[in-house]
Amino acid sequence: MSIFWIGGPNKIVPGEEIIKEMFEDRFFLPGIIHGGEDYLIKIYLNDVGYEDKPDEFIVEYLTKDLILKAHEADSSHSRIFNEILLEEAENFTCRNDGSGEFAALVEVWPKTVSMTNDDLVCWAFS
Repeated sequence: MSIFWIGGPNKIVPGEEIIKEMFEDRFFLPGIIHGGEDYLIKIYLNDVGYEDKPDEFIVEYLTKDLILKAHEADSSHSRIFNEILLEEAENFTCRNDGSGEFAALVEVWPKTVSMTNDDLVCWAFS
């Protein structure tokens, strides 16, 4: 069970509605699925690779403070920067199990944006 909840229709999303871009790191800016001004939501599809396990979105909260901490530790925004975000970001899963969150994320997927690590830092300084 996920502790992240945005609502959505109680349905299992069929495979044909899942697009390859969902496996890429994408971001929801404030005001799309959350109201906080000081964090972004990073999302990507994790293909668990087991027939008996549903696909799941990994959802991470990236706060301005965390991004700036990673920037301070690694101003090149490479390996250490990524490790800090990965290790310290609060994260959740939304499984394609019919509970609604997964379907809602598929529905709002077109509102995601791609961001580089440099883009994240620029956003955090804004």
